[in-house]
Amino acid sequence: MVLYTESLGFYTNDRIRRLSLDGLIDCVYSPPDHDIPANIDTESVRRFPREHYDLKMTEQRHTPKGEIKPNPAILRQIIEEMGGSYEETLYVGDSLMKDVHMAQDAGVTDVWASYGESHEKNEYDLLREVTHWTDEDVEREKRLAQSEVNPHHTLETGFSEILGLFRFVPFGGAASDKTTMQVETWKTTIAVQEHFNEIAMKIRNIAITLVGALLGAVAFAAKEGLLLRLFGVTVPASSFIVLVALMSLCAFYLMDRFWYHRLLYGAVNHGLEIEETLKAQIPTIGLTTAIKKESPIKLFGKFEIGSTEKIDIFYFLSAVVLIALFVLFLFVERPAQSTEAEAVTAPAQVEPAPAAPPANATETPDAPAQSDVPAQPDPPVSTR
Repeated sequence: MVLYTESLGFYTNDRIRRLSLDGLIDCVYSPPDHDIPANIDTESVRRFPREHYDLKMTEQRHTPKGEIKPNPAILRQIIEEMGGSYEETLYVGDSLMKDVHMAQDAGVTDVWASYGESHEKNEYDLLREVTHWTDEDVEREKRLAQSEVNPHHTLETGFSEILGLFRFVPFGGAASDKTTMQVETWKTTIAVQEHFNEIAMKIRNIAITLVGALLGAVAFAAKEGLLLRLFGVTVPASSFIVLVALMSLCAFYLMDRFWYHRLLYGAVNHGLEIEETLKAQIPTIGLTTAIKKESPIKLFGKFEIGSTEKIDIFYFLSAVVLIALFVLFLFVERPAQSTEAEAVTAPAQVEPAPAAPPANATETPDAPAQSDVPAQPDPPVSTR
């Protein structure tokens, strides 16, 4: 924090001490004091010891003699001596003419402390009459007062309002702080890239797992010869399962290729922009650039295959295999169209008829059938 005032050195020093600002202000710039006559010793006219008049912590410097506000060259000189830059400096003042106008001419962000405005008070005319300014200086201020000066920022009630408008860093630290924020943004971008890349890999793993499981079901259905009747047509169940696997693969492809891969691509491009911005400050930062460079592969030294083409090839080859299996099971192993089943009966098994008994044999009603008893020799026949 630097104070730039037109009050002479002795009075400026006194005000800083009385207001307990010694140490809160890093450096104060003011015009040098009036020359003291040679026959007067300063020690003899002072009421207190010398150290009482010195600032303990705030450094006191002087502007060139005769230079007054508004002088943008003096303001630039102060900023350069303090090791700052015009872009990272705020100039706060209560005068639109001497402060805001000067800051704008110097290329410094201006803040108007309107609560300290006193130009409209009657006492200000008296101040003009007793000022150390020349008549030319007073007339110049009047001309500036009549001109239109529009401040970029305004403090209405007190200096503390500035804390709600800006974030303060040490001189020379704004660029470093900006770089730090850019690096943190780059880290977040890398994390987002990792996130979308992880999602894409999970999608592909799930697709492979699901298709592999369905192919196992295909093998089982083909081994068992399972059939499925759809819309009056009988087809192998294996071909239907292959079709389900193909449709599932297409769904995973659409999600992978046209959803998350586009988000990953956007995160990569954003990382490239940040690395391009930080190249001058941090030459070694370039992870996204290196990955982008090494990702594509070349076939036959001519055809470049990037990440997008790799996804297309992965799903295309998988789809070709599934289509081939579908055709194989549907047309090669397709069962013949069955007609209405005809009842097929085996020929009836006819038992041989029993042999006819001899004519002179006496029939016995309860005698067992010839086929049920063992054969015996004929009894002797008597003749008369």
